[in-house]
Amino acid sequence: MKKLLLTALLLCVLASTAHAANYWVGSTADRGALVVIDPGGYVFSIDPIDKINTMIWLPVDEIKLLKSDNALYPFLLVNTSQKNNAHAKLLGRK
Repeated sequence: MKKLLLTALLLCVLASTAHAANYWVGSTADRGALVVIDPGGYVFSIDPIDKINTMIWLPVDEIKLLKSDNALYPFLLVNTSQKNNAHAKLLGRK
């Protein structure tokens, strides 16, 4: 329930601030399967198809968080530094 509420809250925040918010890659793990976004320490699980992108993401790459149309991965992490993106689902906070 806590995870569902956190996801809903973050989706609401994104709906109102996605274009103005500044985020960056805090870290990646498991060959790009997990990405931590700062500030906030949001931990995302990455769609396996998109790991090809996230495995080379670097700390401090700039990220935009957007809502995705993919029901399994409701977030789209757009890496504006490397000009690629990844579908993701929120696991929680670090």
